Amino acid sequence: MNYNKNDDFLKEENRDGYIVSPLMKKVWSVELDLLSELDRVCKKYDIKYYAAFGTLLGAVRNKGFIPWDDDIDVCMLRDDYARLKEVAKDEFSGKYYYQDWYNSCGRTWIFSKLRNSETTAIEYPDKPEEFNQGIFIDIFPIDEFNDGVNSNLEFKVVQRELFNCINNPVNVMKGIIAGENYYLGIDNTVALCNDYIQSQKLFEKLTLENYGQSDIVGYYYDEIRGNDRKYPKNCFEDTIYMQFENIKIPVPTGYDYILKKYTGREKTGYFMRLGDREWKQARKVSFLQYDSILNTHSMKILKMFGINGTFGKITYREYQKTEYLRNDSEAKEILQEKISDFLESLGEKGVQIISKDVKIETKCDGWVAHGELVVQEKVGTQVDTTQKED
Repeated sequence: MNYNKNDDFLKEENRDGYIVSPLMKKVWSVELDLLSELDRVCKKYDIKYYAAFGTLLGAVRNKGFIPWDDDIDVCMLRDDYARLKEVAKDEFSGKYYYQDWYNSCGRTWIFSKLRNSETTAIEYPDKPEEFNQGIFIDIFPIDEFNDGVNSNLEFKVVQRELFNCINNPVNVMKGIIAGENYYLGIDNTVALCNDYIQSQKLFEKLTLENYGQSDIVGYYYDEIRGNDRKYPKNCFEDTIYMQFENIKIPVPTGYDYILKKYTGREKTGYFMRLGDREWKQARKVSFLQYDSILNTHSMKILKMFGINGTFGKITYREYQKTEYLRNDSEAKEILQEKISDFLESLGEKGVQIISKDVKIETKCDGWVAHGELVVQEKVGTQVDTTQKED
């Protein structure tokens, strides 16, 4: 990804009926340059990242910034986020400044920022000159949420208490004075409230150590604000690249799921499997459109007796369908990209494409692709049949 500044890009623009000023365009230009630098480092260390929030919506719907958006948001799974933090100090230099809660003068963000030190962007209620306040892009970690019947309640309680010690120590101290109990203990809680750096280190260490145990992910930033945006982890298994202004940015393959507008209505049920048999709690789901999220756990004790057993929770989440209107050229381009991704996935699986005849045509109110593929795939294994003589 190489961002090339274009003078025409900096001109005032009427975008979807909203006037974007030259000043806002300059901010966008700086942010696109920051994104290009982040992309360089992530590619160097094979770190996956994805467009998030308004940036993701802008890539899918607008092929660029939403007219009223003033920043770029990206995200990455917790293990990749930890790897980025490890290399950030050595990789980002000059005008590029990687900032998290260790170098932000007591700011208790649970995400990071990549800033341009040669600019200034002061967010309310911050004050000038307290710390690096250059124009920035936000980098959010994606964490796991195990809310099933086998959830680690101890971990969740400690994680929340640690965050409260970091984010709002005054309220925690008021709670202690009022006689509230804390899992961490009163003495430890008081000490952590007075040492937010140690609290932050413990929070990140605990979160990373408990990573890899759930198929449900989301933003802890959302969790503490009461937003219930959680997604199947396989939404972030891979990336596809979409146009964003004059560059292409990675979006998660499950972007359609992530951008769905959920109504907040849910139903849950439980199931159990033993060998080939399955028992499922009967639940009538009256939603017209919904997703089923499966949270599965293995019965480890049964494996000792050679029995495969699993149990878990099914969550049915109602959503409202959101439609995006595309012109003919945009629709055809998206379809061509999907075909290319499909053919590439076949190659990665060792399937050799001998010939292909794929056509893209208009049909009714959309575009369709159809055709034939002749492929060759290895279906056997080579076995040495040489017999040694005694």
